[in-house]
Amino acid sequence: MRPQSGLPLRIKDAALNVTNLFDKEVTNLFDKEYVSGCSGVLVCGYGDARTVTFKLSRKW
Repeated sequence: MRPQSGLPLRIKDAALNVTNLFDKEVTNLFDKEYVSGCSGVLVCGYGDARTVTFKLSRKW
């Protein structure tokens, strides 16, 4: 069976609107160690480490 070629492709009044959205969020960029809070004299907690989040989305 031979593939068909030369078929006309017709698109009339078509519009494509694509929007790419890129979002980034960085916290504690230099990864510094710090105390985020204390609930007593000897009870303290450290803050979060470096966090990098990327988000890429597309709207049609």
